[in-house]
Amino acid sequence: MKKKLVKTFLPFMAAAAMLTALSGCALFPEEEEALPPPLVEAVDANYFTYNPERGTIENAVSGYASVEAVSSVNVSFPTSNGVFMESYYRLGDTVEAGDVLCETDNSALEEKLRVAEMQYEIDELRYEAAKRRWEAGALDEISWKEAELAIYISRRDIAQLRMEFSTTQLVAPISGQITYELNMAKGAQITEGVTVFTVSDTSEMLIRYTGAGYGKIPINADVTLSFEAKDGSIVEFEATAIQTPDTVPEGSSDKYAVILRPESLPDGVTIGVKLNLYYVIEKSENTLCIRTSSIKSVGDRKYVYVLRDGYRQEQDIVIGLSTDYNTEVLSGLSESDLVIQ
Repeated sequence: MKKKLVKTFLPFMAAAAMLTALSGCALFPEEEEALPPPLVEAVDANYFTYNPERGTIENAVSGYASVEAVSSVNVSFPTSNGVFMESYYRLGDTVEAGDVLCETDNSALEEKLRVAEMQYEIDELRYEAAKRRWEAGALDEISWKEAELAIYISRRDIAQLRMEFSTTQLVAPISGQITYELNMAKGAQITEGVTVFTVSDTSEMLIRYTGAGYGKIPINADVTLSFEAKDGSIVEFEATAIQTPDTVPEGSSDKYAVILRPESLPDGVTIGVKLNLYYVIEKSENTLCIRTSSIKSVGDRKYVYVLRDGYRQEQDIVIGLSTDYNTEVLSGLSESDLVIQ
C-alpha cells in the first residue's frame, strides 16, 4: 500500500514543479538587452573669413547742402482789412524793387485816390501861383496865409490817402528773386503780419550745411560741392568755410551749421538746388584695411579673431583711421591672415 502511494505522488510533484517554473517565467520576464549608443562624429565649426586688403581709406564729411541768399526780405500786409485779389508774380520770378507783387480788393479806394491826385495837382498849381504873386507883392498877407493852409491840408489828405491805398498792395522792397510765395485763393481774408512773399537778393549767395559732421569742418576749409546738371552730367566746384559753430556765439541759430562762400557759382546753381557736399578730414592710401565690424574691444585693447591651423585665435591689432565700414590696421595683421567676420 505504501509503495503505491509514493509512485502516485512523484508524477504529481513533477507536474507541479513544471507549472511553477512556467508561471514564474510569465510573472518576471527577462530584461531586454540595451541598445548601443548612436555613433556621433565631431563636426568642425564653420567660420566666415576674409583676407585684409590694401586700399584707400578716408574719414570724410558728406551730405546735402542748400543755397541761400545773403539778403532776403519777407513781405506781408500791415493790416487784416481786405480780401486777397490777385498775385502778379510767382515763386522763382525775378522782380525789381518797387514792383507790385499782389493786392487786395481796392477798386473803390483806387478811384478815390485817382480823383484826389487830380485835385491835388490843381491845388499845387494854385499854391505856386499864389507864391509868385506873394513874392511879387501882388498878394495880401491874408490871401497868402490862406494859400499856405490850403496846400498844407491838400498835401496831408493826399498823403493819408496814398498811405491807405499802399496797405492794399505788396511791393517788392528789393530787386531779386521770389523764393517764397504763400498759396492764397482769390477772395481769401488777409491776415496781418503773415508772410506772403520772400524776395531774395540773388546777386550774392552762400551755401549752408547742417548735415552730419558739420562740426568737423574747420574755418577756411576748402569743401567740394557737386550737383547734377540738366544734361545729366555732374558738375563740381569748391567753396570755402567762412563760418563754423566755433566762430559764432552760444545761442546763435548758426551754431548748428557751416556757412560756405563759393568763389563763383556754376550755371544752374540757384536757390533751391540740392548740392552734394564732401570734405576729407583724413586720408590714408595703400594701407591695410579690415572690416570695422570684425574688431573687438576690451578697454583700450583692440583685437580680432583669426583662423590659424584650423583654430580660432585672438590677435591684438593697432588701428588707424576708421569709418563705419572699414578700419586701417597699422600692425598685428598681414594680407595672408584669415580674419573671422
